[in-house]
Amino acid sequence: MVFRRFGRGYTLVRIGFVVEGYTERIILKSDGFREYLKEKNLQLIHEIIVAGSKDNLAPARITSYVQVLRDNGAEVIVVLRDLDDCLSIEEAKSKVISDTDIEKVIAVQAIESWFLADSKTLGDILNVPDFYFDMPEELVAPFEKLKELRMKYSGRGIGDKKVFARIMVSNGFSVQRAASHPNCPSAKYFLNKLESLAVN
Repeated sequence: MVFRRFGRGYTLVRIGFVVEGYTERIILKSDGFREYLKEKNLQLIHEIIVAGSKDNLAPARITSYVQVLRDNGAEVIVVLRDLDDCLSIEEAKSKVISDTDIEKVIAVQAIESWFLADSKTLGDILNVPDFYFDMPEELVAPFEKLKELRMKYSGRGIGDKKVFARIMVSNGFSVQRAASHPNCPSAKYFLNKLESLAVN
């Protein structure tokens, strides 16, 4: 449905994103992630829409966001949200709008777990060359762990999630590297989902 071939070449699949918060937006707008999309024949259209909270991803509130992306040419819309207080991924997905052109991806427990899974980038920031966090997605509050680690190794705190997300991205954070961590399945699922959109 979303990957079209004409003659000998392929057209790009136009993809739009609705995300829960600004950390997700910073990650998806990064040069590295845009290059990844290009390699997979996916074209990011329009501005990444930040819902602002998980409640704004509910069907009654997200409809206008989805329509803006459709009006700007999105063939597929990916909704990325945290698990937060939901008991299961299925419950979290059930709280997001459904339609034939909408794909739902849940980051367990929160998107900041992906930062813990990128050992190289976080190790560079903390100045710990052999840094490795074994179970990033088992933490209920990964941002609190990031604050703790930065204070421990650099003596500096983290006052704002957006600021730290920009620090991670500017130091080379890679969703692909997070996905390669053996215990970060949500990042791997996210990339697998995107890659499937380019071949279906």
